Amino acid sequence: MADIHLDSGMNKAETQMKALTAFVDVNIKGAGKIASVRVSASDGSTLSGTFVIEPGSGVLVPSQDKPELPFAVVNCAGAGEGTDASRVIVAVPAGVYRSGLDVRVTSSSHKCATSHISALELKAGEGVKTSVDFSGTSDIIYEEHFDNCVWGSDYVGGKPGYGPSAGEDTVAPANSTGQEVAYHPKAATVGGSDFVDLVDYNTPPAQSQSLKLSKSYLGNTGLLDYQKLFYFRTYQGYIGSDESAGHANRPLLRLPILPGEPCEATLSFRFCSEKGCESDFECEVYNGVLLGLSVDSNPVDVSLESSTIISQANSKYHVVVVLPRSLVGDGKWHTLEYHYGAMSPSTGLRILPQVVRGARNCYFVDDIVIKKVNSDANRYKDNSTRVSPTDQPAKAGENTSRMRLQPSFTTSIDNESLYSNCPGEGIDWMCGGISDDESKWPTQISNALSYRVKYGDGAKIWSSHLPYGHRGTERNRDLAVPDPALHQKSVAFYKRAIRAIGPMHPKNVLIHCNQTLLFDDGSSADMIVASLVEIVPVPDSIGAHICVENMSWGVGADVDVLCDIIDRANAQAKPKYPIRIAMDTGHANLYLNTVGNRGTIVDWARTAGERIGHLHVNGNRATKVTVSGSTVKAVDDHLFPGYEGNLNYYDKIGRDKLWGAFYKTLMDDCHYRGPFSMEISSHDAFGKVGEEDRYDHVCASWYINWCYDSYIYPTYRKYIGQ
Repeated sequence: MADIHLDSGMNKAETQMKALTAFVDVNIKGAGKIASVRVSASDGSTLSGTFVIEPGSGVLVPSQDKPELPFAVVNCAGAGEGTDASRVIVAVPAGVYRSGLDVRVTSSSHKCATSHISALELKAGEGVKTSVDFSGTSDIIYEEHFDNCVWGSDYVGGKPGYGPSAGEDTVAPANSTGQEVAYHPKAATVGGSDFVDLVDYNTPPAQSQSLKLSKSYLGNTGLLDYQKLFYFRTYQGYIGSDESAGHANRPLLRLPILPGEPCEATLSFRFCSEKGCESDFECEVYNGVLLGLSVDSNPVDVSLESSTIISQANSKYHVVVVLPRSLVGDGKWHTLEYHYGAMSPSTGLRILPQVVRGARNCYFVDDIVIKKVNSDANRYKDNSTRVSPTDQPAKAGENTSRMRLQPSFTTSIDNESLYSNCPGEGIDWMCGGISDDESKWPTQISNALSYRVKYGDGAKIWSSHLPYGHRGTERNRDLAVPDPALHQKSVAFYKRAIRAIGPMHPKNVLIHCNQTLLFDDGSSADMIVASLVEIVPVPDSIGAHICVENMSWGVGADVDVLCDIIDRANAQAKPKYPIRIAMDTGHANLYLNTVGNRGTIVDWARTAGERIGHLHVNGNRATKVTVSGSTVKAVDDHLFPGYEGNLNYYDKIGRDKLWGAFYKTLMDDCHYRGPFSMEISSHDAFGKVGEEDRYDHVCASWYINWCYDSYIYPTYRKYIGQ
């Protein structure tokens, strides 16, 4: 404020400046680009709003008829890029702050650091210094408090606020830039401006054709990177909607894409439903493993075996949690915390009311924090060196104690998520199979190639599982068949299949060593050798190895026999890309426990040695196999390693504590450096809860990652004493 003293006799004036506010001097370390600086009063006293100069004293005081806010925010987001600054000064009213002040600084990379200033008195013109340091935020993956949103009324708290338009109900103009000249009071019943048209809920805001705001406005409020956040309205830091739209809107929150490789993490946020809410809220956990959920620190049952508020009815790969309105529908703020395994850039949580229109069903969200947890899965992964997959055996004597093979899994070659999600989840080498139906091959390969164009060449094919025959069908896909005509049909079939998969450039093509599994008809190792010698010029021409998969019984189930087959075929054919073994741990376990009785899968792998070029990793119960005529009574369970599930399902390899020794043997004796590829069954439900089928071992990338990170790799590290 300026006091002007006019000396008419001297024809001059003297101007004396007087401070009106105090200030907080914030020093910032390690933030990078700053998005916002927020100062709040710990006791809720006024820090900003509309102030007037008190007549006579010249003191700045809050206006009696305008809203008072307990915080002051400096928006540093610019057009979304943030600001380089190590020091920001925030003006605050002079006064006594008996509970002190809280400072929160957010960065454009969605990290946050805080400090607390103890009780103090600030006079006009005086300041207090504080520092915030981002070095202690390494366990934070993502944090967003919406501090630099435009202020509206506090609809949840029923308090008036401020908005960027000329009238309380005026919609922000289409040319809003985020640099509106003034803030204007908003009544407590008006949540703010309708910044997004509540019609188009299938398109992210930055692309929506129905927006009532510009892209630069989104950037200025720090919301531009929310590529999956629909239906937001801006308030005092709250994201949600309000009843002013006549309940015709559909609030829908989806998390933004998150950085980094998969890890075990918690996702927490504050949640408040509309007062008098008439709807339960459906939360879909997608592309991640839900391990737990709490509301206000109270655990909620999300067990697949017992919970009645979760569902897999829409998809066995995703869990939907229904939060009852009796739990969160009271119009008060609640803290929700989801515990995830294998949280990755494609993991998300979508929240929407079950009654989407015509009912009180809106909600508000604030203070989103995603944080890595202190777990074996994270500790061992963070303290390891990832091995880039190679089809060449490693040199003997390497220090493997901190090496970590890349996880992978077997799926269809034209599974779109293989190309869209898996590379971002740390899985970029896959085993992609083609259909038993030869007529589908052209479409499958065409689809796979189009996905590569669409998503980039991030997903590569380590091994393509070629089709195989079944007991009771014609033996025209069988390397061991003795009949000359069927032998030629089998060889011709696999040559066609390998040529078909050629455009995908697999490292390996995988063939079962036999079809019918029972050999009382002259099937022999010699026939397998002969078949391989005839076929191998074709994989040589596309730059791939043939990998012969061991079966549970029959010719080639025994490791010594299969090694002899591989060695003889390589000696006769002399291929450019040597023939190798695809070791299926489940098949080996069944054979060794029911037929061979010659050690464990560790012994099997050690004998196979450097011949192993691909893996099918899974466990089973090793149930006794009985064969009678054309009937086979056995279940090749294809369970996750370490699986202890339902209906008496369990992984005997895990029960025998062999996975750590197997991993070490694979690395040190077999010198294997390809991906650790799992082949898991997703077909059978373990049982029902109510009338719904439930699945607890599902072949999806996030479940693969979770099993590998939380069980397989820690088991190996503990086995070697690291």
